[in-house]
Amino acid sequence: MDRPHTSEATMKKLTASLAALVIAACGTQQTDPAQQYRDALPKAQAVAIGTPQDAGTTSGALSVTQQPLGQTTSPQSEFATMSYYLALSVNGGVAWVLATVRYVTAFPPTSCDDASCTWGPWVDDQGLNRWKLTVTKNGTAFDWALSAQPGSNPAAAFVDLITGTAYPADKDHGHGTLAVNFDAQTQLDHGPLWQQEDFGTLAVTYDNRTSATVDAVFLGAHDKDPADPHRMNAHYLFQAASSGGQLEVAFQNLDTTAVVTLRTRWSPSGAGRADAHYTGPDGLGGTVSYYESECWAGKVDNFVEVYDLQYAIGTESACSPFSTAEYTLDIQLP
Repeated sequence: MDRPHTSEATMKKLTASLAALVIAACGTQQTDPAQQYRDALPKAQAVAIGTPQDAGTTSGALSVTQQPLGQTTSPQSEFATMSYYLALSVNGGVAWVLATVRYVTAFPPTSCDDASCTWGPWVDDQGLNRWKLTVTKNGTAFDWALSAQPGSNPAAAFVDLITGTAYPADKDHGHGTLAVNFDAQTQLDHGPLWQQEDFGTLAVTYDNRTSATVDAVFLGAHDKDPADPHRMNAHYLFQAASSGGQLEVAFQNLDTTAVVTLRTRWSPSGAGRADAHYTGPDGLGGTVSYYESECWAGKVDNFVEVYDLQYAIGTESACSPFSTAEYTLDIQLP
């Protein structure tokens, strides 16, 4: 008759022993010193410019998914399509940059403490250059840089290709800056078939702590054809809001002095309006100032054009709630 009492006592002892082991394990558990640096670095969705198509599901939503606009037999707004792919062109480059940085941090760091963390140097797949990623704490900020050294000169200084400063609110939200120096790649070693594809610099300021904003500036960008480089500066500003979103774009042709500005606004359904302004050469030796506006239906209606100033399609009342043109941008070109 004593066996139940013995079994109960044994279970109590076993439970107490397991509890002691768990407490001991928790007390000696080692945290990964690199995790705070991984969490501080921005994710691609924090630095992505939204589009009218994104807003069909969430007001001012951010996305880097490249999907075509819907198919329709009715005229589709050219400005809606243009705004969509302009956003994706920026998103694709930024997403690649941040994906590369986050891929590097998935590996154990070479050195890490409470002041800084370093991954590398490591040799790239072609065996040409040595790379490293360094993240340094600076108060509440985390300064980071992806740099490289030409493999042919071990004494050469590391060249910063991508730099940034992050102020994390949590591992998914925060604000900060990042910069890409495309021209710095010329200081590295390259294979015989290498040809530079991107030129100039890209500077991005982002903040997704509440309503997301992304401000991106391209300087000195140009085509790779040396005979016809099409040199230009560009400025993008995206602002998300519960009422939809807004994307402002300005291009400056450095060869002809022509300037094109585009302000696109859209509602949560994806319906929107774009107002464009061109100033510059008219092709006949003079100059011209030209204005154009388009409005379109929502995402479910495949962004069908409902108003076009140039071709006298529809009436401006169809642009509600964007019934008034807004040509002046909140952004500036250098």
